[in-house]
Amino acid sequence: MNFAVLDVDRRPEVMAILRLLNEWGTVRYFSPDEEEAFIAWLPEVDVLLIRLYKVDETLLLKGRKLKAIIKAGVGVDHIDVEAATKMGIKVIISPGNHISVAESAVLLMLALSRHLITLE
Repeated sequence: MNFAVLDVDRRPEVMAILRLLNEWGTVRYFSPDEEEAFIAWLPEVDVLLIRLYKVDETLLLKGRKLKAIIKAGVGVDHIDVEAATKMGIKVIISPGNHISVAESAVLLMLALSRHLITLE
């Protein structure tokens, strides 16, 4: 199985998790400025792991073996989910931090309401 990892967080703890994919197949990492190399390898990719990279129907058509797109985070507005579904490609999100985001938003609202933070 071939994995393409594109535009993901490169912190050591994230990379340690991604290295586990080596047990399942070949993993290639691409930065956004390596788009040409990524597009060249895309026909061999089974699973695409992304964060914010735009995945449209044109890109999906180049991924002949593509079975899944795994998105780090919850939003899929940059992925053509309808086209992926029609092609039998699963789109998977990782909603692990939604509670932390909500807690932070409430904390900031309370801080602003009590004038703990001043915006100028």
